[in-house]
Amino acid sequence: MDRTPLRIHRIAIFFLLLSISQLLSAQSAFHVFPQIADGRFPDGSSYRSTVMILPSFEGDAPQCTLTLYGTSVAFPGGGSASSFAISVPAGQAAVMQTTGAQSYQGGYGTLSCSTNVTASVLYTFYAASGAKVGEATVFSSSQSVKYRLIADHREGARLGIAIANNTDSQQGYLITYVAGGSTVSNSVTVPARRAVARFLDEIVSVPAASVGVVTITSPTLSNFSVIGLRFTGGVFTTIPPG
Repeated sequence: MDRTPLRIHRIAIFFLLLSISQLLSAQSAFHVFPQIADGRFPDGSSYRSTVMILPSFEGDAPQCTLTLYGTSVAFPGGGSASSFAISVPAGQAAVMQTTGAQSYQGGYGTLSCSTNVTASVLYTFYAASGAKVGEATVFSSSQSVKYRLIADHREGARLGIAIANNTDSQQGYLITYVAGGSTVSNSVTVPARRAVARFLDEIVSVPAASVGVVTITSPTLSNFSVIGLRFTGGVFTTIPPG
Protein backbone atom coordinates (compact mmCIF):
# COMPACT_ATOMS: atom_id res chain seq x y z
CA MET A 1 0.00 0.00 0.00
CA ASP A 2 1.35 3.44 -0.94
CA ARG A 3 1.38 5.56 2.22
CA THR A 4 2.60 8.72 0.45
CA PRO A 5 -0.88 10.36 0.19
CA LEU A 6 -1.43 9.69 3.90
CA ARG A 7 1.88 11.29 4.83
CA ILE A 8 1.11 14.30 2.65
CA HIS A 9 -2.31 14.59 4.29
CA ARG A 10 -0.76 14.51 7.76
CA ILE A 11 1.83 17.10 6.80
CA ALA A 12 -0.91 19.37 5.41
CA ILE A 13 -2.90 19.04 8.65
CA PHE A 14 0.23 19.83 10.70
CA PHE A 15 0.92 23.06 8.83
CA LEU A 16 -2.76 24.04 8.95
CA LEU A 17 -2.83 23.60 12.73
CA LEU A 18 0.48 25.47 13.04
CA SER A 19 -0.92 28.38 11.02
CA ILE A 20 -4.10 28.48 13.14
CA SER A 21 -2.03 28.38 16.34
CA GLN A 22 0.19 31.26 15.16
CA LEU A 23 -2.86 33.31 14.13
CA LEU A 24 -4.60 32.80 17.48
CA SER A 25 -1.46 33.65 19.41
CA ALA A 26 -1.19 36.85 17.36
CA GLN A 27 -4.64 38.03 18.51
CA SER A 28 -4.25 39.98 21.73
CA ALA A 29 -4.76 43.41 23.25
CA PHE A 30 -1.04 43.61 24.12
CA HIS A 31 1.90 42.91 21.81
CA VAL A 32 5.69 43.06 22.10
CA PHE A 33 7.93 43.51 19.07
CA PRO A 34 11.56 42.82 20.06
CA GLN A 35 12.91 44.79 17.11
CA ILE A 36 11.86 48.06 15.50
CA ALA A 37 14.37 49.15 12.84
CA ASP A 38 14.42 52.53 11.14
CA GLY A 39 16.91 54.81 9.44
CA ARG A 40 19.91 55.03 7.16
CA PHE A 41 23.42 53.62 7.45
CA PRO A 42 26.53 55.58 6.36
CA ASP A 43 26.57 53.68 3.03
CA GLY A 44 23.08 54.95 2.21
CA SER A 45 21.21 51.68 2.74
CA SER A 46 18.29 51.85 5.13
CA TYR A 47 15.57 50.05 7.08
CA ARG A 48 11.92 50.97 7.51
CA SER A 49 9.39 49.25 9.76
CA THR A 50 5.68 49.00 8.94
CA VAL A 51 3.31 48.48 11.87
CA MET A 52 0.10 46.69 10.82
CA ILE A 53 -2.95 46.44 13.09
CA LEU A 54 -6.12 44.51 12.23
CA PRO A 55 -9.04 44.33 14.70
CA SER A 56 -10.01 40.76 15.59
CA PHE A 57 -13.66 41.54 14.81
CA GLU A 58 -14.90 43.77 11.99
CA GLY A 59 -17.16 45.77 14.30
CA ASP A 60 -14.34 46.67 16.71
CA ALA A 61 -12.74 50.12 16.64
CA PRO A 62 -9.74 49.74 18.95
CA GLN A 63 -7.83 52.62 20.46
CA CYS A 64 -4.16 51.67 20.57
CA THR A 65 -0.90 53.07 21.89
CA LEU A 66 2.41 52.20 20.25
CA THR A 67 5.31 52.76 22.65
CA LEU A 68 8.93 52.52 21.54
CA TYR A 69 11.89 51.90 23.84
CA GLY A 70 15.47 52.82 22.97
CA THR A 71 14.43 54.48 19.73
CA SER A 72 12.16 57.08 18.20
CA VAL A 73 10.72 57.15 14.68
CA ALA A 74 8.70 59.37 12.39
CA PHE A 75 5.69 58.37 10.34
CA PRO A 76 4.69 60.34 7.23
CA GLY A 77 2.99 63.61 8.18
CA GLY A 78 4.33 63.70 11.74
CA GLY A 79 7.43 64.35 13.78
CA SER A 80 9.79 61.92 15.45
CA ALA A 81 8.46 60.43 18.70
CA SER A 82 8.51 57.31 20.84
CA SER A 83 4.79 57.09 21.64
CA PHE A 84 1.87 57.17 19.22
CA ALA A 85 -1.91 57.08 19.72
CA ILE A 86 -3.58 55.02 16.97
CA SER A 87 -7.31 54.87 16.27
CA VAL A 88 -8.47 52.03 14.04
CA PRO A 89 -11.95 52.60 12.51
CA ALA A 90 -14.40 49.70 12.52
CA GLY A 91 -13.99 47.49 9.49
CA GLN A 92 -10.59 48.95 8.66
CA ALA A 93 -6.92 48.48 9.56
CA ALA A 94 -3.97 50.67 10.52
CA VAL A 95 -0.83 50.42 8.36
CA MET A 96 1.98 52.79 9.34
CA GLN A 97 5.46 52.77 7.80
CA THR A 98 8.36 54.69 9.32
CA THR A 99 10.07 57.22 7.07
CA GLY A 100 13.59 55.77 7.40
CA ALA A 101 15.03 59.28 7.03
CA GLN A 102 17.03 59.43 10.28
CA SER A 103 20.38 57.86 11.09
CA TYR A 104 19.76 54.22 11.90
CA GLN A 105 18.10 53.46 15.24
CA GLY A 106 16.98 50.13 16.63
CA GLY A 107 14.90 49.34 19.68
CA TYR A 108 11.75 47.48 20.63
CA GLY A 109 8.09 48.36 20.84
CA THR A 110 4.89 47.47 22.67
CA LEU A 111 1.35 47.87 21.39
CA SER A 112 -1.56 48.20 23.81
CA CYS A 113 -5.12 48.23 22.43
CA SER A 114 -8.60 48.51 23.91
CA THR A 115 -9.68 45.29 22.15
CA ASN A 116 -7.93 42.24 20.70
CA VAL A 117 -6.07 42.85 17.44
CA THR A 118 -3.79 40.93 15.12
CA ALA A 119 -0.57 42.93 14.91
CA SER A 120 2.63 42.50 12.96
CA VAL A 121 5.67 44.46 11.85
CA LEU A 122 7.13 44.36 8.35
CA TYR A 123 10.88 45.00 8.11
CA THR A 124 11.99 46.40 4.75
CA PHE A 125 15.63 46.88 3.70
CA TYR A 126 16.56 49.30 0.92
CA ALA A 127 19.79 49.71 -1.03
CA ALA A 128 21.42 53.15 -1.26
CA SER A 129 19.71 53.57 -4.63
CA GLY A 130 16.32 53.22 -2.97
CA ALA A 131 15.71 49.79 -4.49
CA LYS A 132 14.02 47.32 -2.16
CA VAL A 133 16.42 44.51 -1.24
CA GLY A 134 14.37 42.39 1.14
CA GLU A 135 11.33 42.18 3.43
CA ALA A 136 10.17 40.00 6.29
CA THR A 137 7.04 40.10 8.44
CA VAL A 138 6.94 39.10 12.11
CA PHE A 139 4.06 38.62 14.50
CA SER A 140 4.49 39.94 18.01
CA SER A 141 6.51 37.79 20.40
CA SER A 142 5.25 36.22 23.59
CA GLN A 143 7.02 36.75 26.92
CA SER A 144 8.74 33.81 28.60
CA VAL A 145 11.83 32.85 30.62
CA LYS A 146 13.24 30.52 27.91
CA TYR A 147 13.30 30.36 24.13
CA ARG A 148 14.88 28.15 21.47
CA LEU A 149 15.68 29.00 17.85
CA ILE A 150 17.03 27.02 14.92
CA ALA A 151 20.32 28.38 13.57
CA ASP A 152 21.22 27.41 10.00
CA HIS A 153 24.54 28.94 8.95
CA ARG A 154 24.88 27.18 5.61
CA GLU A 155 25.41 29.16 2.39
CA GLY A 156 27.07 31.98 4.33
CA ALA A 157 23.99 32.76 6.43
CA ARG A 158 24.12 34.41 9.86
CA LEU A 159 21.49 34.36 12.59
CA GLY A 160 20.61 37.68 14.16
CA ILE A 161 18.87 37.70 17.55
CA ALA A 162 16.92 40.57 19.14
CA ILE A 163 16.19 40.29 22.87
CA ALA A 164 13.74 42.73 24.49
CA ASN A 165 13.83 43.26 28.25
CA ASN A 166 10.41 44.74 28.98
CA THR A 167 11.06 45.05 32.73
CA ASP A 168 12.22 47.80 35.07
CA SER A 169 15.57 46.16 35.93
CA GLN A 170 18.70 45.18 34.02
CA GLN A 171 18.77 41.49 33.12
CA GLY A 172 21.38 38.98 31.97
CA TYR A 173 20.49 36.16 29.58
CA LEU A 174 22.41 32.95 28.91
CA ILE A 175 22.91 32.14 25.22
CA THR A 176 23.79 28.50 24.45
CA TYR A 177 24.46 27.13 20.97
CA VAL A 178 24.52 23.38 20.37
CA ALA A 179 25.65 22.14 16.95
CA GLY A 180 26.59 18.48 16.54
CA GLY A 181 28.81 17.59 19.47
CA SER A 182 29.82 21.18 20.18
CA THR A 183 28.28 23.38 22.89
CA VAL A 184 29.23 27.02 23.46
CA SER A 185 27.70 29.58 25.83
CA ASN A 186 27.93 33.24 26.70
CA SER A 187 25.86 35.88 28.48
CA VAL A 188 24.21 39.03 27.15
CA THR A 189 23.18 41.91 29.40
CA VAL A 190 20.16 44.00 28.44
CA PRO A 191 19.34 47.24 30.33
CA ALA A 192 15.85 47.84 31.68
CA ARG A 193 13.25 48.67 28.98
CA ARG A 194 15.78 48.15 26.22
CA ALA A 195 16.55 45.63 23.48
CA VAL A 196 19.85 44.22 22.25
CA ALA A 197 20.24 42.94 18.68
CA ARG A 198 23.36 40.96 17.71
CA PHE A 199 24.45 38.22 15.39
CA LEU A 200 24.92 34.88 17.10
CA ASP A 201 28.55 34.77 15.92
CA GLU A 202 29.14 38.05 17.79
CA ILE A 203 28.05 36.35 21.03
CA VAL A 204 29.59 32.87 20.75
CA SER A 205 31.97 31.05 18.45
CA VAL A 206 29.93 29.57 15.58
CA PRO A 207 31.44 26.79 13.45
CA ALA A 208 31.25 27.60 9.74
CA ALA A 209 28.20 26.19 7.94
CA SER A 210 26.89 24.66 11.15
CA VAL A 211 23.25 23.89 11.89
CA GLY A 212 22.12 23.81 15.50
CA VAL A 213 19.82 25.07 18.22
CA VAL A 214 20.16 28.31 20.17
CA THR A 215 18.69 28.36 23.69
CA ILE A 216 18.17 31.67 25.48
CA THR A 217 17.32 31.55 29.19
CA SER A 218 16.81 34.00 32.02
CA PRO A 219 18.69 32.80 35.14
CA THR A 220 16.46 35.06 37.27
CA LEU A 221 13.28 33.69 35.63
CA SER A 222 12.44 37.16 34.34
CA ASN A 223 10.20 37.25 31.28
CA PHE A 224 11.63 38.54 28.02
CA SER A 225 10.82 38.48 24.30
CA VAL A 226 12.95 37.43 21.36
CA ILE A 227 12.91 37.22 17.57
CA GLY A 228 15.46 35.77 15.14
CA LEU A 229 16.41 37.00 11.67
CA ARG A 230 18.45 34.85 9.27
CA PHE A 231 20.61 36.95 6.94
CA THR A 232 22.27 35.75 3.76
CA GLY A 233 23.92 38.90 2.47
CA GLY A 234 21.12 41.44 2.07
CA VAL A 235 18.41 38.77 1.96
CA PHE A 236 16.76 37.94 5.26
CA THR A 237 13.85 36.05 6.78
CA THR A 238 12.40 35.77 10.26
CA ILE A 239 13.14 32.80 12.53
CA PRO A 240 10.38 32.55 15.15
CA PRO A 241 11.35 31.17 18.58
CA GLY A 242 9.88 28.07 20.13
